[in-house]
Amino acid sequence: MGIATSATQAGLWVPAPVTFALPPTGPQIGYVFTDEQGGHNSHGPITYTAGAEIFDLQGQPVWFWPMATGFASDVRVQTYGGQPVLTWTQGLNYDVSNPAATGFICDANYRLIATVRAGNGLGADLHEFQITPQGTALIDCYNPIVGPAGPGVTLIEGVIQEIDIPTGQVLFEWHSLQHVPITESVVQPSGATFDYFHINSIKVDTDNNLIVSARHTSTVYKINRTTGDVMWRLGGKNSSFALGPGLPTAYQHHAVPLSNGQIRIFDNESNGTVALGPTRVVWVLHNDNAMTATLVQSFQHPLAFSVAAEGSAQDLANGDTFVGWGDHGGFSEFDLNGRLVLDIQQSPGYASYRGYRFAWSGAPTTAPTLHVMPAADGTLAVDAIWNGATGVASWQVQVAQGSGSPAVLETVPWSGYDTAFSAPANCASIQVIALDSGGNPLASSATGVAPFLTPAVPVIAFQPLSQTVAAGDNVVLTVGAAQAQTDYRWLFNGYPMPDGNWSGTTVAGAGTPTLILTNVEAEMAGSYGCVATNVSGETQSAPAAVQVAASDNVGRLINLSTLARTGTGANLLNFGFVLGGGAPSTQDTVLVRASGPALASFNVASPLPDPQLSLYGGLNAGALLGTDAGWQGNSAIAAAAAPVGAFAWPNSTSLDSALLTTLGPGVYAAQIGGASGDTGMTLAEVYDTAGSESEADGSNRLINLSARASVTGTSSLLTAGFVVGGSTSRTVLIRASGPALAGYGIAGSLADPKLQVYSTSGASPVLVASNAGWQGDPVLAQYSQQAGAFSWSPTSADSAVLITLPPGDYTAQISSAKGQNSGIALAEVYEIR
Repeated sequence: MGIATSATQAGLWVPAPVTFALPPTGPQIGYVFTDEQGGHNSHGPITYTAGAEIFDLQGQPVWFWPMATGFASDVRVQTYGGQPVLTWTQGLNYDVSNPAATGFICDANYRLIATVRAGNGLGADLHEFQITPQGTALIDCYNPIVGPAGPGVTLIEGVIQEIDIPTGQVLFEWHSLQHVPITESVVQPSGATFDYFHINSIKVDTDNNLIVSARHTSTVYKINRTTGDVMWRLGGKNSSFALGPGLPTAYQHHAVPLSNGQIRIFDNESNGTVALGPTRVVWVLHNDNAMTATLVQSFQHPLAFSVAAEGSAQDLANGDTFVGWGDHGGFSEFDLNGRLVLDIQQSPGYASYRGYRFAWSGAPTTAPTLHVMPAADGTLAVDAIWNGATGVASWQVQVAQGSGSPAVLETVPWSGYDTAFSAPANCASIQVIALDSGGNPLASSATGVAPFLTPAVPVIAFQPLSQTVAAGDNVVLTVGAAQAQTDYRWLFNGYPMPDGNWSGTTVAGAGTPTLILTNVEAEMAGSYGCVATNVSGETQSAPAAVQVAASDNVGRLINLSTLARTGTGANLLNFGFVLGGGAPSTQDTVLVRASGPALASFNVASPLPDPQLSLYGGLNAGALLGTDAGWQGNSAIAAAAAPVGAFAWPNSTSLDSALLTTLGPGVYAAQIGGASGDTGMTLAEVYDTAGSESEADGSNRLINLSARASVTGTSSLLTAGFVVGGSTSRTVLIRASGPALAGYGIAGSLADPKLQVYSTSGASPVLVASNAGWQGDPVLAQYSQQAGAFSWSPTSADSAVLITLPPGDYTAQISSAKGQNSGIALAEVYEIR
């Protein structure tokens, strides 16, 4: 399955536990199948999460498929191809206006047999996935339609599809609006949406027609499976039957036809507000000749609570009824007389759409896994994990101590798919062997040899960014999950599958945290996600959407800046930029600023009181092009600042300095120091006054920023900011040089530069990339050479990232990786095309 989740290791996901208000009595056969819903909630060192789950009648989880996002729903055993299979639906949400669920079918080895999705351009919903005796699948869809419910209101109609599972062909399709008028609804529009029908169950009747429950009409319908005609209505505004005492139902779920002419219904009696009484399970006998409907029996929980949504009821082989209490949380079992014989409570904040009891024999094809971590008492905390195996009665633990041979340490009773125990700290190796109830071996874990402490499951520190790029451009996606012994797979249009794999297309040659797509065209548009895997398990990144657009206003660097402590001599702030990318003869007007006193209004501590700005470079390298030591309210400077988004300098007499100048292509350097020998924080900026205009005229643009300044640990950072303008994304190479500067005669360089890149367009910074030691990455070396950057030793601790960024504001911060070193660092940002 690829799921190795330990309940005793901090930060990993496990299903929320259940408690037994009324424990089972006597021998218990089978397991509870449920869909844990409730999100991801931290409980001390453990994070409970949503997902598909099987647990036994002692509450011990047997199998768990965690959902990092979205929901699993309707987890149960069905029959397909003459064999018992595990099925459920999975999707991002219950949004009726945008459904997109998938049905999963796995065999008893948890191998994926088939997936089922809606056809004819519709999206499947999470409420129903019923495999028919013919081997087809019945699913429900919600179809938004503008118009029938009035101006400004989107009507949601219910749709039934019967799908041929092997081919995905739609064999039958039924639309509620063609057969059931809006006037039958018992609910009102919710804002601009009117979900008037709301299918929540579809079952095959004994005569091969369909029994359909529609919550928002409080009606159970019988639908002709050939013509689609409504054969009768049970309950609601237009009931075909004369209803006896105890009827009708209200906002019901899970209407299941029985072989004796009855229908069993989970009768919510609530849509958030109680309709007629407590929630109950009812059996209704319908006489299709006399057209009468009679309540045969009904059960309700002794606490007489109300279930606002969801819920299910299932007949068991012993005549009992197993009930899932929907969004109220919990499960109950009633005997033939309606006596409560089993009552299970879910953790607070967790619930299930439906709950079932089934016999099940699961035999995963994967081997058991072993997790070993140091415990607080000096021993080793060991977890034996075999997700989905139902035949394990105990674990035999074999250890080798010192130079001795492996020997049996103990036999530990199975206590869920993750069984925890302790081992001596001086073990040289550990292995666990799964034993059945007769003591026979079933499977063995790999042998852990010292040092064998299990690494944590990869953690996504930052997600890949969605991009809109110009046709023919490159895209670099990167994910923050770099941990020892981690493998990476990138998937195109993929999503997680229940067998631990991803669907979609594996991107060839993409085995690192960075994916590079070159010369992107329309057929490459789609979603891309990364799966990071190590021996402890796997983590899937969020998908990043890549769109391809035709645009003259392509992404470009329009503003470069750096914030650093500035002094004199070796502590001058040196700030460089390059103009290029256009015709050699074209000129570009740039605004260069050195803010010192103006920073006080932004609560920057100790701003430089008198920054002096000098600009050098151009075709005559090193030539002084201009200098300023106090802008004196220059109207041209002020006028140029506002259109490019530079913050205003309100004090015309301040000693902030600036130059507005027209430059040709070339390399330029700005040097900033204290005019009176003072020291303080300075913000250096250069703006392309053309902004994000079209490049069709062949003009030059800013293509590189560099800044050199002192860094002290993690308290005094070198911060370089830049803005990507235009309407499409731009790939940039960002470098943090420290050790490499020594080769250029710069004494006292920072030994361990750590580079972190943040998106600063939102309310708070978001980390989008980081690096602490480039390790001779050949891709970074290739793009550094392409950009014209000076080379690094492959063993140096200099740091870099290559990433594509959407239009917006960004900041690159350089600090000491160890948090204690100081020295000179160089930050560089290069445009990559």
